[in-house]
Amino acid sequence: MATIETPIHENTLFKGFVSPLGVAHFLGIRYATIPARFREAQLVDSQALSGSIDATQYGPVCPQPPDPIRHTRQHLFEGAPQVSYTYDNLDCLRLNVYAPADAVVSRQRLPVLVWIHGGGLAIENGNADFTGDYLVSHTSNIGKPLVFVSINYRLGYFGFLSSAELAADAESHGETWWANQGLHDQRVALQWIRNNVSHFGGNPDEMTIAGESVGGFSVLAHLQSNEPVCKRGIIQSGPSWNLERPQAAQAKLDTLISRIGVPANVPGAEKVAALRVLPAEKIVYLLNGQIIAAPNWDPNWFGDESLLTGSIDCAGKLSEWAESVVVGSMRDEVTIFPLDQIFKTTTEVMDSVRAALRPGKDDVDEHYADEILEAYGLKDNLVHSDAMERLRALATDACFHRVGYNISKKNPELPVYVYRFDQPDVQDGSIHRGDAYHLLDLAYLCRLPAVAGKEAPLSCRATVDAFSDMLTKYVYGYSPWETYSDGKEIMIFDGQQTRVEKQEIAPLRWRVLGTPERGRRFGQFFFNLMRGGWLL
Repeated sequence: MATIETPIHENTLFKGFVSPLGVAHFLGIRYATIPARFREAQLVDSQALSGSIDATQYGPVCPQPPDPIRHTRQHLFEGAPQVSYTYDNLDCLRLNVYAPADAVVSRQRLPVLVWIHGGGLAIENGNADFTGDYLVSHTSNIGKPLVFVSINYRLGYFGFLSSAELAADAESHGETWWANQGLHDQRVALQWIRNNVSHFGGNPDEMTIAGESVGGFSVLAHLQSNEPVCKRGIIQSGPSWNLERPQAAQAKLDTLISRIGVPANVPGAEKVAALRVLPAEKIVYLLNGQIIAAPNWDPNWFGDESLLTGSIDCAGKLSEWAESVVVGSMRDEVTIFPLDQIFKTTTEVMDSVRAALRPGKDDVDEHYADEILEAYGLKDNLVHSDAMERLRALATDACFHRVGYNISKKNPELPVYVYRFDQPDVQDGSIHRGDAYHLLDLAYLCRLPAVAGKEAPLSCRATVDAFSDMLTKYVYGYSPWETYSDGKEIMIFDGQQTRVEKQEIAPLRWRVLGTPERGRRFGQFFFNLMRGGWLL
């Protein structure tokens, strides 16, 4: 493959390569440094670099436990790049830039799409799984070229551990304490992109950020912050998520300190030092295989204290600088999670649902759980398969389907575009064949060969083209369809039946959520259900 270079200034250039599709790849670019574990990321000033910077290989990613459900969708990556990963908790703040080669050479000012990967804030990365090669090539071929950038950030305890001791440590170094260092890493990456994307043919004034799952949560968190990092956002399967309150975050660190054998009464600096000297592998081990890390309340990030009492999608308004947002969900979100292996009998289903709906210590709404059970038809005498079907419906609504509705309702003056992804997995032999599940749409985002190649099923190719059409229209500043607040219309991505429908996305059974407190608890349901299993 041919090499390509782009100068940053007279003494510095980045060296990448051009793929057979004509897309320039600049990989593994370090956008920030980490002075020490748990410390604030420091933006890399590209103007201070010198020499030729190799950007032909993906960089290290944050240490993490294995993905327990990767094998269920491995077929989606057939024909796509496969690479092995190296892990480094202090050198994982890297990003990857994909741009039309001619745009790099001529310094065009193309719109920029920045991808924030999901993975429960505990696993995954923004490297080869999210190659921009196919998407950038496609957009160039249809005359709507763009620059695609994927970023990596700190995960698990490395990026989402918060406590009084860590805040004091930051103050001792003259740094701002961020309760979610991984989220701040993303902000620093976006700052680097704004400062440098023009060298890769991108326009820093036309940036759209997008993410799936907790990447979607991250997009929403950026759109609610006081830092104008982009123009618009795309939230794919973003969860309705309550922020961890300071007391709960502190208890998490206290438990960690106890588990590594440090006395609770030692000074805070000694506790932090003890965690810093642990090998990264030990920090990962302390996760106990859990792959969902809860985000923390942070007064330095969120200005709206109502976020302490409700999920992020329905408690806080988007910042004034946000121009619009696209919000989407999958038809069958939670079928990807092996709930039937966790809850093996109807009794286990019902006991777990009741526990996840349990009231708080100061709660007097004793009818809430019974009304939710009735609304979703969950009964003790159901056969197991019916109980599981209704549990999935409840979990999907509570965690995913209500997000677009909530954001539109909370931001009536903001253009909010809502979609549902109905295109199912059609792969023979897939255990999720027939389902449009969480994570399936990622292959469509990146136009991977399994869904966009010449041998892919017709329905997949129709869906991927429609989805790419939405992306290109939106990053170019056009409305992809009518806003939800104007006409109650949503896009349904479903092969040759892709269409816009007038549809009320709040089902009648949500009428039991008549108070903010009930809405908050509904948003907690899925995470309460998974707590102790996959959730930190």
